[in-house]
Amino acid sequence: MLEVFPTGGMLWHYRYRLNGKQERVTLGRYPALSLKRARAERDRRETLVAQGQSPAVQKQLAKQGAAPDTTVVCDVTTEDVRAIIWRKKDEGFDAAAGNIRRQFKIGLHLILLTMVRKSELLFARWEHVDFEQAEWHIPAEHSKTGKPHIVFLSRQAIALFRELRALAGGSELVMPGRGSLTKPFAHNEINTALKTALQGQDIPFGSSRSLARSSRDRL
Repeated sequence: MLEVFPTGGMLWHYRYRLNGKQERVTLGRYPALSLKRARAERDRRETLVAQGQSPAVQKQLAKQGAAPDTTVVCDVTTEDVRAIIWRKKDEGFDAAAGNIRRQFKIGLHLILLTMVRKSELLFARWEHVDFEQAEWHIPAEHSKTGKPHIVFLSRQAIALFRELRALAGGSELVMPGRGSLTKPFAHNEINTALKTALQGQDIPFGSSRSLARSSRDRL
């Protein structure tokens, strides 16, 4: 099937049933992946299903094995992020450790886990987060490159997204702003929260990717 997003982006998906459970796997982006090639990819995955294997699971395993530079997804835990917060408290910065909104704490952790840009998280909408397939579809207008892309989510990231959904109060936005369910937080608000959380730490604040790389090097 071809999924068409409101932004104009289009993705090929293959839906199937395995052991009585409905599953779906993303094949690729159209038109980069043509109809002919999409059918070939579908046929290849039909063979896996016939053999009792899950194409979705196989894809996740392949992604993990092919991306050694993203081991931070596996290595960073909730305790790693908490360590920064509690170190602040131990150093006497109680206000800095306690005044950060829960959404910002989760946002910081998600940035560390996924290495996305802050703007991509701030403008994320729930329609872009596929909990079943553990995928976050970032549309072109939210991407610095101007091209849509997919972030594959770990179990930890899925759990954090679920908590953010509970905190969103029914908003279509993942992180609705203060006093509004239809507008995201301003950039300077999350910047201020992150600076407060990382004050006194030797972690560069300039970008989420440098933040994630530095955190990984410290683990």
